[in-house]
Amino acid sequence: MTTSFTKLATVTASTKRIPTIASGKIGSRAVNIVSLKCTPIDPVSPGSENVDVLDAHVQLYVTYCESTTDIQQGDEFIVGTTSYTVKSAEDWAFGSSTYLRIILTKYKK
Repeated sequence: MTTSFTKLATVTASTKRIPTIASGKIGSRAVNIVSLKCTPIDPVSPGSENVDVLDAHVQLYVTYCESTTDIQQGDEFIVGTTSYTVKSAEDWAFGSSTYLRIILTKYKK
């Protein structure tokens, strides 16, 4: 992580992942990453990201972390007591560095 990104990555998150299917059954989510440093989670403005929303009851959020982080679509992304679902995780170039851009979903109340 670059020094400037380290200053921006002020949020600590963790992830959980569904284990592989065994005997036709899916186990409960297991902790995958603990103490992941990422940027603050921000709502995605309509039209500002290249993502499509098919459900008006879903709010999209975005955060960034190190590009070497093992995060996959479908992972549960947890910040404090709030859980999100990872919609996508893709490399994102910024200057001479590459980070992981994570699009999160959360159902509106």
